[in-house]
Formats: sequence, C-alpha cells, structure tokens
Amino acid sequence: MRLQVLDNGHGFGTKALFGMIQTLSRQRVLDVVKLVKYRPDFYGDPMSAVTQEQCAVHLPGL
Repeated sequence: MRLQVLDNGHGFGTKALFGMIQTLSRQRVLDVVKLVKYRPDFYGDPMSAVTQEQCAVHLPGL
C-alpha cells in the first residue's frame, strides 16, 4: 500500500529539497526519504543516518 501523503504532505522547503534531489540525481526521491522528512519523530535520528547512507549508494556517479 502506498501512502499518498508521502507525495503531497510536505511543506514548501521539503518540496524544494525533493525537486533539487530529482534535478541533480535525475531520479525520483526514494520513498524512505519522503518518510523520514514527513515523520522524523517516527523514524528518528538513527534511522535517518542509515537512510542517508543508503541514498548515497543509490546516487549515480557524477
């Protein structure tokens, strides 16, 4: 099940960040990143660090 709130429940700053990520990486933002930005209290700092590491692995070489 996909939560629609992850696509449209973010504020302006987060939407701008996602736009920059999509522009620079030429890929859509991973759902786990959207979850971290939407519910930081649910995911917390430890999982945020893991998420950042995983996202770095998925970025194409520049």
